Amino acid sequence: MDVYEIQLASTPSMKSIELAMPSGSPSVASGRRGLSTWLAQGLQIQQSQIQLRLEAFSTGPWSTELQRLALARKRDQLGMEI
Repeated sequence: MDVYEIQLASTPSMKSIELAMPSGSPSVASGRRGLSTWLAQGLQIQQSQIQLRLEAFSTGPWSTELQRLALARKRDQLGMEI
């Protein structure tokens, strides 16, 4: 009756796979790629800030409640990116 006694090996979790990866120092090429990614993200955040400022300025003090809500959501989103 060995047919009914099946034992399946469990698959490793994502966290255990990440822990098993070598955590040595990154190579020069990956360091440069990380730096360029970091700079690109910073520039993208600055661009988002400028766009948000221009949009807030264009709505002016007589903006509708819907426009103020949209601006608040964009500010929150930008805050989460930073």
